[in-house]
Amino acid sequence: MKKVLFALLIILTSNSSIAGRTGNTKITALIVKPTWIEFYTESEGGCGTNPNRWHLRLEHPNFDAMYSGLLASKASGKGVDIVGKNVCGVAEDVDWAYILK
Repeated sequence: MKKVLFALLIILTSNSSIAGRTGNTKITALIVKPTWIEFYTESEGGCGTNPNRWHLRLEHPNFDAMYSGLLASKASGKGVDIVGKNVCGVAEDVDWAYILK
């Protein structure tokens, strides 16, 4: 019984069940796709199969502001902090992000 409870605890607290976060990182590439913006960061943190790959979807309520911030960060070389939605595939969907000083 203890082994079952321990295994259940490990499954419930594994990184795959927690939204990703990069901490202070820089954007290395930014690609415009038909229904999302795909970008890559120096540090890993996402739950996707490629943990430094992120998707900002067009239907995100703050798409315009976040896309502007990502472009500004890439152009200026300033760091960003990206937090995911725990929606994982090849990349994690972005929940929020901000530019660091």
